[in-house]
Amino acid sequence: MANNDLACRLMYAGYDYIMSPVVTQICGYMEHGSGDHGALHEAAMADAVIFKEMYERPESAGRKIINLMNWMNTPEIWARRAKHVDNPIKG
Repeated sequence: MANNDLACRLMYAGYDYIMSPVVTQICGYMEHGSGDHGALHEAAMADAVIFKEMYERPESAGRKIINLMNWMNTPEIWARRAKHVDNPIKG
């Protein structure tokens, strides 16, 4: 979802884009969030709903700038995702 969010922000900011004539990224899929990326799969599914709702609103065109230091406002353990995995670090 991060790639889609960045693409929307750049488009809204007026940047030109070029569609690549060749494949630039190949992603695999582990069915039903299996394997070692289950928590990421669940997070992406939840975030897809948030991004869809966000970018359906006309005012989303103003979402152009990302504060690159916003990660400092995030807890070390992101509770929303930590609850989906067996995380030995409780917080």
